[in-house]
Amino acid sequence: ESLKKIILDCRGRIASMSLIHESLYRKKDFKEALFSSYIEELVPMLVRTYGMDEHKIQLELDVEPIKLSLDDSLPCGLIINEITSNSLKHGFPNGRTGTIRIEFKKVAKKITLTIADDGIGLAEGKKFNSDDSFGFLLIDTLASQLDAEMIINTENGFSYALTWESKME
Repeated sequence: ESLKKIILDCRGRIASMSLIHESLYRKKDFKEALFSSYIEELVPMLVRTYGMDEHKIQLELDVEPIKLSLDDSLPCGLIINEITSNSLKHGFPNGRTGTIRIEFKKVAKKITLTIADDGIGLAEGKKFNSDDSFGFLLIDTLASQLDAEMIINTENGFSYALTWESKME
């Protein structure tokens, strides 16, 4: 069972990277890609990959048509994959219903990405520590690649808010 979970996680990460590359290569101009299309394609795919009932998990996507640099596309895509996968795996046990909300916006030269769920959050008495799992460590590492400021809220589910400077001119 443990090995199945590891393989499923790796499969999700590989599918995410593959989808990023695929969407970049569909573009004629490789220097920029409309990243919002990637988000709209990835998130429903993750719900299916983790075998979640699409009627029980509501997706709310508020994504602006933003182009990301090639350097930002991969870490941002993997962050979305990792956080959304964590929500699907841990936030809604035993058929619990809920919502995953993703906002992707640009104000001036700042990109903001917010991913939140209204799942069960952390177990009673447990504190958030990024050293607890490979997934959290990966999110921290990818956020630093973006030079992103990251705020994590563990009340009423889980939410991540990342803000970084756009590298597109």
